[in-house]
Amino acid sequence: PATGQLWLTEMDFATAGFRNLRANPLLFSLIRSTEPYLDTYADYQTSPEGPPHDLRNIGFGRIRLAAATGRHFALLATKPADGVDARTEPIDDRRAETAKADTHLQTWEAKT
Repeated sequence: PATGQLWLTEMDFATAGFRNLRANPLLFSLIRSTEPYLDTYADYQTSPEGPPHDLRNIGFGRIRLAAATGRHFALLATKPADGVDARTEPIDDRRAETAKADTHLQTWEAKT
């Protein structure tokens, strides 16, 4: 279709929860064993040239980001009608204002 929306929910590597995870050598090595390119992806995702920038460059406009959980964010991007150039619209990043507490259990905790 000529217009539409893309909704994406993804890990937010800028959150305290993921910073703590990456700082824990044991947990991080376990993740790296199954996700060998996690550092590359995390660096791309948190860079100014990350997903919102790339989506805007391919024609998406009205790009909005908000915290979804303490470790994830939601991104909504709108593809305008053919012939409409929305690449000049600013990216609306509300992750700081909508930040959530990290509610994951600590490594030593168990749900009862």
